[in-house]
Amino acid sequence: MIVDVDRGTRLFGETVQFADQLHLVDTAGVEPMDSVLEDRALYLRGDAVTDGDCAEELLQLSKNTVEEYFVAPPESALLARYAYTQ
Repeated sequence: MIVDVDRGTRLFGETVQFADQLHLVDTAGVEPMDSVLEDRALYLRGDAVTDGDCAEELLQLSKNTVEEYFVAPPESALLARYAYTQ
């Protein structure tokens, strides 16, 4: 298998830029559900639906979907494997 280093570097950079946008999400008042402390009990918040029934609308926002799922990053190995099995 030949590796295209330039393409891989570009895609990695795009992935990092996309993930960096997560800093823009307002998480004020949201308790963390994850901890690096092994001796601390983790409690899940209640599973209350406050908005929904918009799966089709949300899927239309994605560049790539497979069936009813998002595929990310856009040129992931999963998408490549799926395309070859069709």
